[in-house]
Amino acid sequence: MNYENPPPPDPGTRVTSRGPLRALGVVVVMVGCGQSVDPEVATGPLPELSSMKVELGTQRSTEPIETTNPAIRLALPTAPQPTGMAFSPDGSLLASGDGRGVVLWDLESGAARVTLKGQALPVTGVAFRPDGSRLATLGFQFDPFASVVALWDPADGSKQGVAVESSRQISSMGFLPGGEAILVGLPGEEGGGGMPGLLALDGGSVEDLPIQLLSQVTLMDVSPDGTRAALGAWTTINYQDRGELVIVDLTSRAEQARPDLRIGRFNDLAYAPDGTELLASYQDQGSNWGLRALDPESGEVLETIGSVPEEVTALAYSPDSTRVAIGGPHGAVRILDRESGAVVEAPAFHDRAIEHLAFSPDGKSLASCGAERQIALWDLDALEGAPTRAAD
Repeated sequence: MNYENPPPPDPGTRVTSRGPLRALGVVVVMVGCGQSVDPEVATGPLPELSSMKVELGTQRSTEPIETTNPAIRLALPTAPQPTGMAFSPDGSLLASGDGRGVVLWDLESGAARVTLKGQALPVTGVAFRPDGSRLATLGFQFDPFASVVALWDPADGSKQGVAVESSRQISSMGFLPGGEAILVGLPGEEGGGGMPGLLALDGGSVEDLPIQLLSQVTLMDVSPDGTRAALGAWTTINYQDRGELVIVDLTSRAEQARPDLRIGRFNDLAYAPDGTELLASYQDQGSNWGLRALDPESGEVLETIGSVPEEVTALAYSPDSTRVAIGGPHGAVRILDRESGAVVEAPAFHDRAIEHLAFSPDGKSLASCGAERQIALWDLDALEGAPTRAAD
């Protein structure tokens, strides 16, 4: 279905920012808006954090959730439609976005630093710039429809400007590792399907990359060296789920690979931080869910990981690439040892699907966000004694 002014994603659709794109990137963008990003707005040193009064821009709870789970350091609430979360590069803050806005959490005290005011709602993406100087948020406004990317000072939550306001729907976003440009998901040609774009921060121009996907780009990650991007999309055609993976050469701005993986539904993907593989969670057209390790350049299947017991709804790599956090459709959070294949399951906390996962920059904590509107900050050392599922 094509829209001249498309609506925001359905509340049940997970809009994902990944990678260097993940908790470090910041997502901005868009074409067709006639606006540019002021480099002075998008740069600058990170100011010192100071104590401040929490000011709420929308109705929500900002009280930590009480839990007796011994492996959880901190449990936090979100509002309806949790759509993203990201650690600041120094690991001191966690940004969480949802249908009512964005909260910046101070992880040392467990208190809400501030709820951002003036963001178009619902929020569908949050990300920190790699140097930590800005937080970017993506939201939608109506009458008329527009995708809005705003920039914020994470020290005090003050709005530093609107980077982009576009009539085109932005489906995903994230910084390249060097922070010089932002990769974004855009509507395809003539409004059908999807395509990637690049926003250059030095001039504010957006470059459409002439690579067409069958649907909106809802999944993306960039290789650690910044030379390639993996894009994922899926849709339903004649009652059958159809998905695809496309790998883009960011140097030549050309399609590098489009492997025939016979994808049905597509949940998540991520490059290993050491660049050795690309993990993807998808259902094949025979309705078989699997977590698969792919060649990072060609996208061809290297291994189907058999020790994962169910559908993987979200995944995240540890900074040292030795572990992978995987989330399940009923709230399970598991840690996969990438070398041995052994899986540790965290004590029960979430009771609905895991929407987002992120390791802290030091690799000592894991944040998980469930559809039941709770975030858990797990102490990974405390999970060492948890039951282990051996590799098949």
